[in-house]
Amino acid sequence: MSRLRNSFNDAAEEVIALEKEIHEMHEKIRLLELRKEELQHKCNHQFQGNDYYEKCLLCHKIEVLYY
Repeated sequence: MSRLRNSFNDAAEEVIALEKEIHEMHEKIRLLELRKEELQHKCNHQFQGNDYYEKCLLCHKIEVLYY
């Protein structure tokens, strides 16, 4: 019985560690997206596209032209 309990405790600890790592990765992604937006805001855009959208050749920002 104690071996089974240890197995559950180990699994629970691993799940907690994974949840923490996932949270840290979400935060890192959020910060990277903010930095990307800052850089795109400063870009001297050179758009190329079609009737529906344009994409900047420099920073890859997308501008939707038609809904």
